[in-house]
Formats: sequence, C-alpha cells, structure tokens
Amino acid sequence: MKIVLTSLYFFALLFSTPAIAQKPASIGYFRCGANLNFSWPEKGKIFLIPAFNLTPGLRIIQGTDFAMVITLPVSIGYSSDNYYHTGYFGLDVPVMLEFNFGAATGNSATSGVGFMLGAGAGYQAVGSYDNSSFNDEDQFSDMDFWGYRLSFGASFGKDPTGDRNMIVANFGQSLTQDRKYTISIGIYLILGNRKKVTERY
Repeated sequence: MKIVLTSLYFFALLFSTPAIAQKPASIGYFRCGANLNFSWPEKGKIFLIPAFNLTPGLRIIQGTDFAMVITLPVSIGYSSDNYYHTGYFGLDVPVMLEFNFGAATGNSATSGVGFMLGAGAGYQAVGSYDNSSFNDEDQFSDMDFWGYRLSFGASFGKDPTGDRNMIVANFGQSLTQDRKYTISIGIYLILGNRKKVTERY
C-alpha cells in the first residue's frame, strides 16, 4: 500500500510541476542522426537495417544538468535480402521516457560529458522471413512486433548553445509468445535549447 501511495504522490507532483529551466531555454527537444538496427525473431534470420533517425520530444522537467524528456525516436531504413533478391523498408516507432544528465540535456553551456537512460514501448516492422521450417501453415511471417524498449546514451561536446553529440544503444523485445528482438546503435546530434544572447547597440 505504501508503494502505491508513494507512486501516486510522485506522479501528482510530476504533472503538477511546470517545466523549469534556466533562461533562455525552451521545452522542445530534438535530435537527429543515423543508426544500425539488428532485428530477429526467435526462430528466423537477422535483419540488418541502416536507418535515419529523427527524435522530437518534450522536456517535462529540465535544468542545466538534468532533464526528463518524453521522446518519439522514429527510425526509417532499408534492408536487403540477397537470397530472395528483395528488400524491405524498416520502421521503428517507440515512445520513450528519458532521463538526461549533464551534456545530454542539450541545455548545458559548460558540461562536456553526459548520459541518458530511457524506457518505453514501441512498434517495429522490418520485413518478412521464411518460416517454413517452423510453421507448416505459412511459409513467410512478418517481422513486426509491439514490445518494451530500454535505451542508454552517452553525450559529449562543448558548444555554448547546448548542441551535443550522442551515442545511443537500444534494446527491445516483444511481449508475445513468439519472441522477437531488436538492438540498435546510433550516433546523433542533439540540438541545444540555449540561445545566444544578441547584444544590442
């Protein structure tokens, strides 16, 4: 009972607190880059998908060394199948709650290093695979699934606007009985939300 009450108190406090930040700053968050995805079913081949990534987000709580952000890291890529001479477009769309520290906040003028921890859930679709060895009814199965996601990132750089580079690794797994998995690693640019003050003469 105490755990439930503590959780309710935490969420009430969280959503009753406006986004805070040192001025000048904004509550918007954005990073972009490229990643390499490895996705596979429990019984089937590995899909290798190079992809572009765009990650818009909303800073719920922020400061110069901490930010809690809701993000939508959308990855779009393409994988080829040399055996069947075909290719597939890949789509990965999770919703994540991320905790950023130090340079990973995009709001630090001095910190050169930082890290990010995230958790959430999402959907991925990357093609079809030959399932005839494990399923007598259908020869092909779709490699798509809903599941949970975990992420970790490290950032670096010292641009006074808050711009930083970030390397991110992700892991995901379906919650169904026929398990499917995804792992990705990517490099991104965080667009800082500190604006340079223009001097007036």
